[in-house]
Amino acid sequence: VVVNESGELTETETDSKAVFTNVVNKTLNTVTISGTKTLTGREFREGDQFTFVLTACQEPNRFKDENTEMPVNPLGEDSMEAVITPASGGTAEFSFAPITFTEAGEYHFVVREKRPAGENTVPGVTYDPALYHVTVEVTKFGAKLNAQVTELWKRGPETTDWTMDGIGDISFTNTYSTAEVDRYFPVQKQIGSA
Repeated sequence: VVVNESGELTETETDSKAVFTNVVNKTLNTVTISGTKTLTGREFREGDQFTFVLTACQEPNRFKDENTEMPVNPLGEDSMEAVITPASGGTAEFSFAPITFTEAGEYHFVVREKRPAGENTVPGVTYDPALYHVTVEVTKFGAKLNAQVTELWKRGPETTDWTMDGIGDISFTNTYSTAEVDRYFPVQKQIGSA
């Protein structure tokens, strides 16, 4: 994915990857925003699926401004998704497509977990409502660009304010509860004749 001069995200082929903890760049003008997913209460099972969304945003609101033209990804929208289907263990990693920057500047993104609807919801799982705001600063040194994550903010679920305190990386935690399963599959009693 390339951010061009007009701020649009377009496709490009690249083998480089930057691991987010925080970001390490193998190619200086490319970053890959990644994170972890943790499930408590049970381990991941076959059929589990979790989706994460990366959205371009503007300062200072950290959200899409209806009056601002947003960058677009290869799908023609202003966001991209990362989907994982872990079948075992309690923690899994996810990462978005690499973003290669071609112009110097400051870029902002919001990462969230997408809560599925209806039959796509994993029964018994409570989803993490946290939001992460990632700031990428791209600087120019001669003919070369250097892109790196300079700030990571988080909002929720503990607070409605954005904070940088104690944030090491992007991490979403979901909780499994049998009580939540009962909401999807209520027990039906049948009364038969003796």
